Amino acid sequence: MSFKTKELNEACKSLNTVLEKDERIKYVGVKSSEVVEEFQKKVEERNESGKNIPDDVVDFYNAHFAEEETAKEETPMKAEKETKKEKKEKTKDKKEKKEKKVKEDKKEKKEKKAKTDKTEKKEKKERKTRGRQETPSDNTREKSVVDALKKGGKFNDLIQKSDDIYVKNGGKTNTSQAKRILERGIKYLFYAGVLEVNDGKYKLNV
Repeated sequence: MSFKTKELNEACKSLNTVLEKDERIKYVGVKSSEVVEEFQKKVEERNESGKNIPDDVVDFYNAHFAEEETAKEETPMKAEKETKKEKKEKTKDKKEKKEKKVKEDKKEKKEKKAKTDKTEKKEKKERKTRGRQETPSDNTREKSVVDALKKGGKFNDLIQKSDDIYVKNGGKTNTSQAKRILERGIKYLFYAGVLEVNDGKYKLNV
């Protein structure tokens, strides 16, 4: 395991970007051996739990720690001595497998997230579609105003009546919108000569 303290600090700094505040590695003014131990522990914990690990951290770990881990797993005594070449090949093979596993775990996490995002978008789209279907196409503010005017009443009473009619037929309450539509409707129907006004009360004469 050979690397510069600066390289280790850069890797810790990068890893800290995905760690919670109370989990971050302290590397300034701390012994290198303690930093190394903490760095290795955090990387392996996140890898086992399938959490995100920055690419530069993965590369640094694989370059300096994966080989060390595989070396620890070697059996110290064997019936037949292996040649240096065989040991090197086995160590290399284990290192490659470890690197492959880290990359596969990362890829699997990305695919899982993409699938979740796709599902959420689909559900959101379905909710919007259901929302549009909640209000029948023949239930409009204009129609509820006309129905309210047929019953007659004072201006403020008609606002509430038209809104109640709209809600009863599947719409959502909005008295401000009901007021605007009523004002326009009164003007139009009055000039059309089909609206009577007596003592502040409006009545549609059709």
